[in-house]
Amino acid sequence: MSIILISPADLEELISASLRKVLAETTLSTSQTAKPLSIDEAATYLGVPKNTLYQLTSSRGIPHQKLGRRLTFLTHQLDDWILSRKRRTRQEIEEDAVTYKRKESKK
Repeated sequence: MSIILISPADLEELISASLRKVLAETTLSTSQTAKPLSIDEAATYLGVPKNTLYQLTSSRGIPHQKLGRRLTFLTHQLDDWILSRKRRTRQEIEEDAVTYKRKESKK
């Protein structure tokens, strides 16, 4: 049995990727039949002003669909978008630096 060293950030990313995969598999059937959100509903869901959503859609910064002139959003795509924008804490960055320094000193 071997021991594998992994940084907390890498472990978190592996767990997040696994969770996204499982959630995608389990919610695939429900997301295909889910009602798309309007701009008002998406703004409420995300807790942001409509103007912010319009800016994000025009810059293609957020997943959305256009049905004619109407913007629509799928909740599972919004959830994935939120997860992908997670910012690391100062503690996570410091832990990565310590792990990196240890690895470099062993070379």
